[in-house]
Amino acid sequence: NNPVVWKREELRKKALLATPSASRDSWSWLLRQYDRDNDGSVTFDDFVSAVQSSTSPLRTGIGTWTERELRELWQLVDQGNKGIVNIATLSSFLAKDQTPERSGASREDN
Repeated sequence: NNPVVWKREELRKKALLATPSASRDSWSWLLRQYDRDNDGSVTFDDFVSAVQSSTSPLRTGIGTWTERELRELWQLVDQGNKGIVNIATLSSFLAKDQTPERSGASREDN
């Protein structure tokens, strides 16, 4: 069994389908709840906690993903493998109102 390897836009589209009503502002609000030191960034563990929390509106969507799927999504945004991602960057990548130019994808990817 070979694991599925998602391309950037394929995984983003999968995330959008799992969270169809999540805007950039709603993602930002949710992630800020898990920004423990208020520096505008979250770790992977914070991200997982945010989407899987019993109070998260995303719990039945992206919150049902496996840790591996969430990590693949995280790694698309944490391109420097720093282990921490700016909330605005992550929110823009995950939001339905995000544009291809913001994600770094070309129009041909859509």
